[in-house]
Amino acid sequence: DSDSQEAAAQDIQVPEAEEQDPRAQGRTAGEHDHSDDEEFAESEVTPRITVAEEDADRSQHLGKQHFRAEIHSHTAISDGVQLPTEAMEHVAENGNVDFFGVTDHDVVFDLRNADAFTEDRYASHSDEWSYSHEAADTFNESSDHLKALVGEEVTWYNSSGHMNIFNADWFVTAKSEGGGDWGTGHLMWDVPTVMARVAMDPDAIAQFNHPATNHGHFGFGHLTPEVDEQIPLFEYQSPDYHDHFVKALDAGWHLAPVWSGDEHNATWVTGNPAHTGVWAAEHSLDSLYQAMRERSMYTTFDVDAALQMGVNGEQMGSILPGDTSELEIDIELDDASDDASFETAVLYTNGGEVAHEFNPESGNQISLNTTLEVEDGDYYWLKATQADGDEIISSPVWIGETTRGANYAPELDVAETAETAAYGERINLPDAQATDDSGVDPTIETTVYDAAGEVAASEGGFEISSYSDHFIVTHATDDEGNTAADIKRLQVSQDQLDPEGVFQYFGSTATVGETGDQTGLSVNTDVEVTETWAQALPADSSDWSEAVTVKSEAEQVFEVDTIGTEAEEYQDSITGQPLRSHEFTFDGLEENQRYQYRFGVSQDGDWTEPQGEFTSGGDDNAPLYVMGDLQVNSGDQSEHELFNAALTEVRDQKPGGHTVLQVGDFVDNAGRGQYWEQLYDWVLDDLDLRLATMVGNHEVYGDKEFNEISPERNAIFRGMFNHPKNGSEIGESNYSFDHGDIHVSVLNSNYDLQTQLDWLIEDMRATDKQHKVVTGHFSYYGGGHADDAGMATDRALVTEALDQLGVDLYIGGHDHVYKRSTIIDADSLAETAEEEAAGTTYVTMGSSGPKFYENQEFWWDDIVYDENNPMGAALEVTDDGLAMTTYTTDGDVVDEFVVDQPEGAWDVSSAKIADQQLDGVGLLSYPGARDEVTVAVAAYDYDEEELVDLRVEDVQLNHRGTEQFVEFEKPLDLPTSVTAKLFVWDELGSGVPLREPIELRPGMLGEGTAEDPFELRTWQDIENIRWNPDGHYKLMDDLELDGSARAQIGSGTTPFTGVFDGQGHSISGYQPVDNGGAGLFAVNHGTIRNLAVEDADVDTSADTVGLLVDFNSGAIENSWTSGAIAGASRVGGVVGDSTGSITDTYSTADVRSRSTEAGGVVAVAIEGSTTQRVYSTGNVTSDTRNVGGIIGYGYEGTGLHNAISLNESVTAPSYAHAMLGRVRSGDNPDLGGLLASDASYVSVGSL
Repeated sequence: DSDSQEAAAQDIQVPEAEEQDPRAQGRTAGEHDHSDDEEFAESEVTPRITVAEEDADRSQHLGKQHFRAEIHSHTAISDGVQLPTEAMEHVAENGNVDFFGVTDHDVVFDLRNADAFTEDRYASHSDEWSYSHEAADTFNESSDHLKALVGEEVTWYNSSGHMNIFNADWFVTAKSEGGGDWGTGHLMWDVPTVMARVAMDPDAIAQFNHPATNHGHFGFGHLTPEVDEQIPLFEYQSPDYHDHFVKALDAGWHLAPVWSGDEHNATWVTGNPAHTGVWAAEHSLDSLYQAMRERSMYTTFDVDAALQMGVNGEQMGSILPGDTSELEIDIELDDASDDASFETAVLYTNGGEVAHEFNPESGNQISLNTTLEVEDGDYYWLKATQADGDEIISSPVWIGETTRGANYAPELDVAETAETAAYGERINLPDAQATDDSGVDPTIETTVYDAAGEVAASEGGFEISSYSDHFIVTHATDDEGNTAADIKRLQVSQDQLDPEGVFQYFGSTATVGETGDQTGLSVNTDVEVTETWAQALPADSSDWSEAVTVKSEAEQVFEVDTIGTEAEEYQDSITGQPLRSHEFTFDGLEENQRYQYRFGVSQDGDWTEPQGEFTSGGDDNAPLYVMGDLQVNSGDQSEHELFNAALTEVRDQKPGGHTVLQVGDFVDNAGRGQYWEQLYDWVLDDLDLRLATMVGNHEVYGDKEFNEISPERNAIFRGMFNHPKNGSEIGESNYSFDHGDIHVSVLNSNYDLQTQLDWLIEDMRATDKQHKVVTGHFSYYGGGHADDAGMATDRALVTEALDQLGVDLYIGGHDHVYKRSTIIDADSLAETAEEEAAGTTYVTMGSSGPKFYENQEFWWDDIVYDENNPMGAALEVTDDGLAMTTYTTDGDVVDEFVVDQPEGAWDVSSAKIADQQLDGVGLLSYPGARDEVTVAVAAYDYDEEELVDLRVEDVQLNHRGTEQFVEFEKPLDLPTSVTAKLFVWDELGSGVPLREPIELRPGMLGEGTAEDPFELRTWQDIENIRWNPDGHYKLMDDLELDGSARAQIGSGTTPFTGVFDGQGHSISGYQPVDNGGAGLFAVNHGTIRNLAVEDADVDTSADTVGLLVDFNSGAIENSWTSGAIAGASRVGGVVGDSTGSITDTYSTADVRSRSTEAGGVVAVAIEGSTTQRVYSTGNVTSDTRNVGGIIGYGYEGTGLHNAISLNESVTAPSYAHAMLGRVRSGDNPDLGGLLASDASYVSVGSL
């Protein structure tokens, strides 16, 4: 497929799929392929001693004890699963080792480039680095038989190799040449420079990881005596590593073979019987590290096999004197399994030659010895092979310090330099000399780096350009490419900080505070600068002694990708630059006053020149300006200035405002530092308003926060702006502020929606403002993104919450088209003035930049403007209500409306049962409504014949137009067998009903557990699933429905998360309701098995639809469908979109898409989905493209196995295939075991 990825992504409307977290796609940072990994039964892995041997029982040899170890594994800190503590506990409970190492990838830590010279691992800038070490220490304090250690795996993208580093307080991240999806390292950390960094720390120990794979094997070059001493380990993972081990040894490295599972799943240690044997003084980490240095270690592929090897009375791994002429070698091989047998034992020497071949008697315990004549430069190691092919590989012994034929990197001598320097100081490059054992003069190159990448050097020197550490890196390279590296670190003095150097990054802008009289500022510096100050002074004054001075607070460290060198490929030009955000909050400034501000390096200065201006807020009802997405990726100043023009026009039309709300996607990719530079230079630096902005999906792109131990999200966005800290646990990308009589709540559309909606309820209940506005980047009633994966559920959740809280207006962006819709009763478009007042108005703000989409029509379309004109809006409180007017840059009115509140209205707004309890009831009332009501909630038995319990509350309605929550003195218990009903009366004594009784939840037969599922006998029973979507259910009979429209299971706010067992029964005659999806299930996050949807005849205007499930992220097993389905796009015989699994399932249904994507089983199989043991027989067609007999469209890693296409026909104008219609350009699905009938008609054969 030659089409671009972006074009293909637009075809199927999966938003920006290339920017998804690669962990969510089942990928690993090293792109490990574990598909061919062996699977072992637990009995094969667990040793005869089921926990680590007690000291008293340990084998003793040459003053050391025998231990087992695995020292290379991954957790969710990088690209594995679960957290380090859970991995350690798993190994302690189930494993067979004494030492266990967690070595997460450098490129996936929350911060990657701020700790290369950290001296205290517990006080690193990376929270995850400190956390991992603290977790290991805490575990070790209570563990008596397992000791845990933490290291890092340095991960070069360009196939240079991977390397573990242990016992270091610091960690580095490899340069990102050739990479992309994961975090960005620093440009200077190529392989020789990382080796030099290891050599600088006498405690550090490094290991060549899996050097026989496509991840690279370093070429085993760059050998120096200093580096050789501190890289003593070679990961020997299979018999295929033999030749690479020989190559490394012949190159001159002194290495012990070690085995580790490199696990990325919850099978640490237990996933393979192989391990590392260790001869160490005692069971401690210090002894383990000493054993690493001494190389007294070996690899065994058998869980029970062990090796002792003494050479002239020394342990394996020893370097004997160069004048040694004879080796006395004594070997003990032992396997605790009686049926094990050692068949061969061979001593290898230089070049992989056989030095001696033993002829052991077959058995599980054998002793071997021999004497060899040796000479300086030799090395010898043992490989013993068992009858089942398992091997034991010893660490070598060496004769003399230097292996014969070793190829050392040049000997490099760099003159010493000063250890500190001042900002702006010119530093001379140190003299460097190098010689090589080849006799040819090496090439010497010197490069200077700071946190932002390369620092320009000229005429033998350079200027200190920042307050970050500077590094002079010298490389000496011989004609074979072997490089010796030297690092000189210069720390920049802060004795006399220069504001020009401190405040050189990006820019600054004023932001809203929680209340009208607060204003925020933020600015970024190098990480090393920890204290700054800001001053605000009326703009018409020059007497800074009268300024308000504030010290920075809420500092955080984050990283952006900065172009740090010239390169043809963008990825090869960038470095990960850490920055520190400094935030300032000004309280009590004079209302509506224009201020100037500046930054300083101490309370008394020095100070910058004024950096900008802003107009302070207040309690007045000034216009609130509203701006759409900007999102420029061209680097074109004129495209940025479209935003300025639109804002200028709306300010001219509605003058007097002091605050602007921007709906996200301010930049095209938050990770790219140059985009922020352009935004500040061309938009924000001249902005004289307070800004309230939010996280768009493009503020997520490039933000490689990867933080598993903190709920806070979007580190770069938080580092750029100082928004109020009054939101949910996800941090200041979720906040609220007051603007006159408006309360505005801002959501982060990308993460943790339910967490934010829970916060929103409390936030809105607490406000006393007359008008309530919620805003977020996603526009739930918008255009082209409104049917993105998961949007239907999120739309229902947001709609329910906003209805509950009496929110007047929701403003979103994202869709680059203007829309306005007022939604009533969650699924209808308001048509009358009364309905508009009672509903919530949703505005999709059109673009304020260069990007526009054509409208995609939906049932909620009312006011639509999809002309390609940038726009801005003003939101005002007027006598008539909340008014919003939107203008193009030419001053044309796009839309104007007023949101009014219903007069005299009141109602029950919520009564949510959680954990089988009801805590209270919410009510919503407006001015003019009655003053008092009585609310009662009654609990009845299943047959509704007996009252079980009752709660009654007299309520004084507050008429505030936001939810008033009435909490019961004691929660009402509502087990699943109980029916709950809510009554509203004028008063308890009279009992005059003011509303029809509301059934909160019916009672159900069964307990909803796996042992006692809820029983489903009627459609009414099925409708009751919404009350317990996480329960277990079983269908007791076939259901023959009458074809009338019915609500989907798992629709709206309650996706199905339980287990539905059809027990082989079928449901026929099902028809979905309008304005919804098509499948029996809307969203499945649970398990559906043994269920048929038969004789269906569904024709819908919706897209992302299937006869059984519209969107599946759970499991579908042993199910089938028949009949016919037609939809707008993304139409499947069983499932519309799938990110989950579908197994042992088939469809005989005919499938038609009126646009793109049709699949006999699945329309779109997204990354990470699996479809296996399935078949399809119906006619599958699309009116445009992307049709497959099984799957319509797939991605990287889409799994399709053991499937049969028996379709009568598979047709489309383009991209049709018997199996999989099309795959996104550049992606590789996981396919196997696929068959198709020769009798099928396929109009176009193209994958």
